[in-house]
Amino acid sequence: MGIPHRSFRGLVALALTAATAAAGVVCVATSSAANAADTVWAAPTGDQLVDSIGVGTHWDYLDTPYGAAYPSIRRLLVASGVRHVRGDASRAPDLFSSGIKTTVGVDSAMDGSGDPALQIAQLAPLAASGAIAGFEGPNEPDLYWTQGHRVYKGRTFPDAAMEWQKDLYRAAKADSRTAGIPVIGPSLGGTYWGGGNPFPANSLAPYVDWGNFHPYPGGNSFSYPSDYAGISRYYWNADFPSVALDRYPTNFDTYRPPFGLRPMAATETGYSTFRFGQSEKMQGRYVPRIFLENFRLGIRRTFLYELVDSFDDPTGYNREAHFGLLRHDLTPKPAFYALQSLISAVSAPKPSALTKPNPPSPQLTLQVNAPAGYDASGLHHLQFARADGSTVLALWHEISGDDLSPLQSTPQQPIREVYHPCLAVTVSGVDLSAARTTAIGDDGRLVPIPSRAATTGLKVQVGEQVTFVTVP
Repeated sequence: MGIPHRSFRGLVALALTAATAAAGVVCVATSSAANAADTVWAAPTGDQLVDSIGVGTHWDYLDTPYGAAYPSIRRLLVASGVRHVRGDASRAPDLFSSGIKTTVGVDSAMDGSGDPALQIAQLAPLAASGAIAGFEGPNEPDLYWTQGHRVYKGRTFPDAAMEWQKDLYRAAKADSRTAGIPVIGPSLGGTYWGGGNPFPANSLAPYVDWGNFHPYPGGNSFSYPSDYAGISRYYWNADFPSVALDRYPTNFDTYRPPFGLRPMAATETGYSTFRFGQSEKMQGRYVPRIFLENFRLGIRRTFLYELVDSFDDPTGYNREAHFGLLRHDLTPKPAFYALQSLISAVSAPKPSALTKPNPPSPQLTLQVNAPAGYDASGLHHLQFARADGSTVLALWHEISGDDLSPLQSTPQQPIREVYHPCLAVTVSGVDLSAARTTAIGDDGRLVPIPSRAATTGLKVQVGEQVTFVTVP
């Protein structure tokens, strides 16, 4: 078992049966642990999900679109509906004027100089304005501090980074202007699966409000190498968002121990659309699910890496140049529209003075019929209460749409995309005659999808793209 973490799994009463359903619509999806007989206690709000969503930025990369085309990037960022960015504070006042808050990295300079207490003092006036949502400790110091031979208080990594984090936390909590802002721990850039985390267990728990990790999805060899859904050694060669977070929570088991039982933040995660990465179509399918899965598993805030493809790479061979929601020329990828669609689907206009906000959400029941060879527990779901009193049920098949095994070929081959039939889902429990069903299409836009209301409930086909059932 992984280390316990807060979960929103128990939001919908779910009855699972493994029966054969007509393949009908072909869709891509991901796989996960069984989720049987869940009971509703209280549904989170759509605003809570949106508040957990962030994107990474590099405002200090002045020779990239971040610096050269800031007005256009700002306009697209505002249009996305995203409320949080991760980056330096240079654009924080301007972004906050549009309701976007910044999580600021408090790290040493490239030459190893710097003082966390001084940085907090400099940021305090901006923090008092409300523009700062978090202070993040050193970014991947196991890589950058080690490579740069950085020293703090006469110490080297890992002790230097731990001392820095302690001083950062103490300074932030000592100033009334910054004391209420979450302090996030340092992240690690190396892979320490199986042991070797350089930060000892519980060593940073007293000096963070949230722990930190960078759980980029891409295979999980700490799992049973069984075949599933047309992919050999399924978990080893799968890249769905929860591949190393849920059934086999290797990332939690590896990176959470230094933070004890503190909640976690994921300050980087995502997919690169370079030549040997995910296609733009698959990135668009996965991005909404990253945020839904991480929220479902109790991760307080997730920052997708990143907003824009920073570097011009027409050959497609530079992995670091293709993580963006926007291409280098600022044209949106499907993932940009998919994230915009997710935020739109769970958001609603604020209620009027005559409307009772967030009434109790209806208790829904799901019946899942899985095609032969597929596990009905692959259906994942979250139910959200919206500000106008309506309820949104998000459904998706958590199964891998990619087979990573070709990457191990000589010469290396691109990822193989795998297509799966949909799961047949019946939603019941309340009158659903007025319910609307939509899904995020492969272009990232919300589109209506067929559903059929019957005496037994609302019947809908659910695939890899997130499907929404909106109950007025």
